[in-house]
Amino acid sequence: MPIQIVTHENIVMRLEEVNSKKRILTEEYLRSTNSLDAEIIDLTSALKRFSENDSLIYEKSYRNVQEEILPKIIEIMKEDTGPMTLRKIFAIMEAKYKITYKNNSNTMKLIMEYDTNIIKVGKGRYQYIESN
Repeated sequence: MPIQIVTHENIVMRLEEVNSKKRILTEEYLRSTNSLDAEIIDLTSALKRFSENDSLIYEKSYRNVQEEILPKIIEIMKEDTGPMTLRKIFAIMEAKYKITYKNNSNTMKLIMEYDTNIIKVGKGRYQYIESN
């Protein structure tokens, strides 16, 4: 390995090389940071749009249950005076109105919140009780 003589000029040249590399790395870092900032802004706005749309979907589905499904279920339950299973209630609703729900138990819980005349009378059985 050759012996390198350290001179003022060598030190200055090496310092300039290091500063040049540092400047290049800093510029690359800033570019990547700006790119990441832009991506974060895009993702944040997309998440905000999704949240707004998602809350609208939930609001619409709750209104749909209260205004459209509740009267149909009450009608079905009034026709059969005894306790009915969820399967039977929703099978009749599907056959009669061509409406299908995948999560019948959650739909029924929501319906029971809207109409206190519908009560649970045992495991998986519901009945409509007319008020005086």
